[in-house]
Amino acid sequence: MNRKSVKEERLSDSKPQGGAGRAKEQLYTEFSQLPMTLTAEEIASILSISRTAAYKLMHTKGFPTIKCGYRMVVHRDRFLNWIDVHMGA
Repeated sequence: MNRKSVKEERLSDSKPQGGAGRAKEQLYTEFSQLPMTLTAEEIASILSISRTAAYKLMHTKGFPTIKCGYRMVVHRDRFLNWIDVHMGA
């Protein structure tokens, strides 16, 4: 997977929880523009999977999920490394 040329992704978060959500719609054209930590919604958009599938993935052993209380996020660089290893890049 070429990290420099990424197709444009529209990430939407229509219901931010607790007022701490990201902007309603953000356009990323490169992996380097992704936030340092990714939410399930962002992972779902990047991988073109459902939000439910993203949460299941985040609960999978070996997936680089960071749990902060009830909140789960994934560090961008660890996520990209996981993609390289598991998606055959």
